[in-house]
Amino acid sequence: MTEIARRDNVKAQEDEELIDFLELMRVEDQALAMAIEKERDSVENAIEKMHRLNNFHLDEAHIREANIAEANFLLQMQEMERKWLQQRQVEEAASLKEEEEDRRMLERLIKDMRSLRMGIRQRKEAAEKVQSVKMRISERRQAFATRLSAIEIRQERERKALHDSHSRIVKFDATQNMSIYRQLLQREYEDQELEQTVTTMRGDQKARGIKTASLLDAEKLHEAKMLQLKLRMQKEAEQLREEQLLRLKHMQKVCDLELDHVDDLENLAADQKVQELELELEQKREMEQEEERIQQQNDTFKAFASQRQLQLKAARIATQQRSEARQLARQHKVAAKQRETQFFENEEVIKQNARALDDDDDKRSLGFSEVDGTDALSSAQQSVAATELSDYTDAGTVMNDNTAANKGKAITEVVNTTELQEQQARDTARLEELAKRHADAMEALRTQQREYLASMKREQGEEMSALQQEQEEEYKQLKVQHHIEMDKLLKTQMLADQLEADNEMSNELLYGMLPRYVADAMKEGTEVEPRDFECITILYSDIVQFTNLTAKSRPQQIVSLLNRLYTAFDSILDDYTDVYKTETIGDAYQIVGGLNSTDANYQKYAIEVVDCAFRFIQEVETLDMSDQAQEKLHMRIGIHSGPAVGGVAGITMPKFALFGDNVNIASLMEQKSSPNRVHVSSSTYELVKDAFDFEKRPELVPIEGGEAMTTYWLVGRKQSADADKGGRGKQNAAKRAAAKGVGSKMMRTGAGH
Repeated sequence: MTEIARRDNVKAQEDEELIDFLELMRVEDQALAMAIEKERDSVENAIEKMHRLNNFHLDEAHIREANIAEANFLLQMQEMERKWLQQRQVEEAASLKEEEEDRRMLERLIKDMRSLRMGIRQRKEAAEKVQSVKMRISERRQAFATRLSAIEIRQERERKALHDSHSRIVKFDATQNMSIYRQLLQREYEDQELEQTVTTMRGDQKARGIKTASLLDAEKLHEAKMLQLKLRMQKEAEQLREEQLLRLKHMQKVCDLELDHVDDLENLAADQKVQELELELEQKREMEQEEERIQQQNDTFKAFASQRQLQLKAARIATQQRSEARQLARQHKVAAKQRETQFFENEEVIKQNARALDDDDDKRSLGFSEVDGTDALSSAQQSVAATELSDYTDAGTVMNDNTAANKGKAITEVVNTTELQEQQARDTARLEELAKRHADAMEALRTQQREYLASMKREQGEEMSALQQEQEEEYKQLKVQHHIEMDKLLKTQMLADQLEADNEMSNELLYGMLPRYVADAMKEGTEVEPRDFECITILYSDIVQFTNLTAKSRPQQIVSLLNRLYTAFDSILDDYTDVYKTETIGDAYQIVGGLNSTDANYQKYAIEVVDCAFRFIQEVETLDMSDQAQEKLHMRIGIHSGPAVGGVAGITMPKFALFGDNVNIASLMEQKSSPNRVHVSSSTYELVKDAFDFEKRPELVPIEGGEAMTTYWLVGRKQSADADKGGRGKQNAAKRAAAKGVGSKMMRTGAGH
């Protein structure tokens, strides 16, 4: 039972399970039918949704094609922009190349212009240098001509001074004797002024007609002296001319040397100028090359910077294009998501409408459908949120790209500016260093040129000093030679003067013994014929009581007295031109005036004889008698003028004597005279009464033939006669000194000139 009950229970359980199973199957079938229906609806909805989705995808495809077309258009635009940028780069490169070519052409033109200008300047400087050299040489030549003119003028002055000195010497000697130049006038003169002076003197001589016998020896002596003087003058003129020619020769050498020095200095200056110009040109060329290299570096740097800027610009454009592409893709994506969201929102509305129609659906199905719609909407919302997040990320990326691009641009610009400044600083430093090196090279060249110029000037100075020293030595040798020649000439003339002096002493002794015309005739070896004198003045003198004096005195005292007295008388006679001592016998002293003259100036010689007598008395009154036996000495003097005959007697010891009544009358005048008085005849009185004061003798003096003569006592000179006597005495003393020392004076004068 139990078994059965168990079996019944099992069977009842199985039946219940079957019923449950069948119920379950029915429910499942219902559910399956409902599911199938639902599935059918779902399939229909899915198919409809598929149609809408297909339509949506078709729209999306069309939109994508449009976006692709838009992207292609944008790509084409970017390609066009890239090509435009490349073209711009090419154009800028061409423009830079053209600018570089233009710049090079301009620099070439500038260099050509500079070279042309430098050539023109060099030619101008060369022309100016040549003109300057010509002007300097002309100035030098003009200065040399001026110096030569000055030297010639000075030499002419020296010759003129020498001629004037010679003329003064001739004039001075001519005043001593105006007739000594007759022989010289027959010679040829080199000195025209001397010739003119002598000619004038000869005319004056002819006008006065001065020619006395007492001047014949002086004429010959002066003729010889004048011949010596002429030789010295000619020698001095020749030596002066030689010195002047030597000076001109030296001046010519100095001028030639100075011109050579100027030429050398000008050539050196021209060479140095050429060296400076060449160095300057080389430095300019080097500077231009350095500037060109710097300019090329700058151009390269600028091209690199421009290329970098273009690359940066291209990168910016590419970045911009990428950002635009991303932005466009983002816009497309957002638009697609918005459409998808709108599509799903529309689907949700459809579902809501379907749920409203199917209110009888079970909660499970409704729940299942709500879950599905909610999941789809959530998926759509998540997709939209993801899209918005992606858009935000893309926007941030674009912003970051732009910021990075701008920052890169700023950094690039800063780097370019810094590099450009550094490059400019380096270029400036190189140019300054090059300019300093050029300045140092130019200064070194100029220093070398100055040193060379200084050395050349020193050499020229040494050469000029050597030339001047050589010229000085030559001038000294010439002066020594002239001195030797002049010494020889002076020695020869001194020998001639000594011979002449010896001859003059012999002549003076001879002229003291005989009258001049007699002595000259005897020297010439001719016979001396007796000579008639138209009028001569004879003086006789003797010492009063000379016999008593000799008796009281020793012979030595008498000799000393007579020597002292006659020496004083002889010195007085030297002051007169034609007063001759004929004889001295004991205390008798006889002089005659007018023996040596051929003119008819009887009054002159009578005045000289009377004046000589007056001075004899003065000399006797002042004669030193301290060594004599008596304190005073007295003398009688008698003078008479008239015709007489003179001649020479004897050969071994010739004696000149005067003969005639007038000689005896003169002796008578002395005999009838008084101590220390001058007794003058009437004929002499008539000749000299205008020059002297006389006292008429009261008694007449008897003469031979029973006749008586009026005579006069000499009282003294008249005032005019005293003055004339003083001047004449000085002239006579000067004449004697000139006659005795003319040779030595001429030598000193010639040596001085």
